[in-house]
Parts: sequence; C-alpha cells; structure tokens
Amino acid sequence: MRKYTKIYLDMDGVISNFMKRYEELYHEFPDRHTNSKEFGENFENFIKTGNFATLDLMPDATVLLHYLRGVRIPIEMLTYTGSKRDQKEVARQKQIWLDKHRIDYPANFVPGKSLKKTFADEESIIIDDTDSVIRDWRKVGGMAIHHTDAHTTIAILGTLLV
Repeated sequence: MRKYTKIYLDMDGVISNFMKRYEELYHEFPDRHTNSKEFGENFENFIKTGNFATLDLMPDATVLLHYLRGVRIPIEMLTYTGSKRDQKEVARQKQIWLDKHRIDYPANFVPGKSLKKTFADEESIIIDDTDSVIRDWRKVGGMAIHHTDAHTTIAILGTLLV
C-alpha cells in the first residue's frame, strides 16, 4: 500500500463552476472549441470581466471540502490559469475566489494544464476533472482521481488513505 504525502486539488470543475458561468455568458460549452479564435476572444473577455473571482461553487464542493478538512495529509490547490500572458490576472482572481470561500490551502497556479504533472510523484494524489491531466499525472507515477462528483471522489480517497 502506498503512503501518500500530499493531495493536490483542482479548482475549475472540481470546486468552482467555470462551465456554468461560461455557458451562461456564451451559450455554449468551452470544450467544443478551445483552440478557436472565438474561444480565445470569449476567454479574454471572461478574464477582463473578473469572472474567475465570482464563480459559483460546484454543487457538491462543500461535501468534498468538508471531507478534506478531516484528512491528515497536506492539501494544496493546483489550478490552470490559461496562457502565461493571462497567468497573473487569472491567479489573482482565483486567489480572491479562494479567499472569499475561506479555502486556505496553499495555491499553485500554472499557465498550462500540461504543467500540472511537474507536481506529481509516487506519493502525491491529484483530484482533477480533466482527462489529459489525469493521464499525465499517472504517467509520472502519481495517483490521479478523475473527479466526477464529491461522493465518488471521497469513496476513492477512502480506499487510498486507509
């Protein structure tokens, strides 16, 4: 049985509801065209209007956060900020969001999803909703939980942290 020494927790799609806000503003899901000019313009506007600071909690985020408070392993946030150009502003907005929700885990802001794997090792767990992050994390030897809902993630954590 592995001994885990750190849990990394993603924000968007795990505890903050990026998709809901994006769909409300642009009437479509961002994953349909993330490499398009239209998405780039929408994402730039999303940032300029401060949306990352005011996202809703995911519907079951409080359940997951409550569970994690009882875990005896250090927890850190590990979240994607978009490009290097946007990193500073998105990180600022995401930190405001974390502060507003009284989530005081140390926050790591990376300007590329593929950079999350640089935090992975055999003693780390990531909770993330993005397939590519899960694959990358596992390739490096870390444990990755593909988050779909709090209860499933908690059940998996329960088997790993015994």
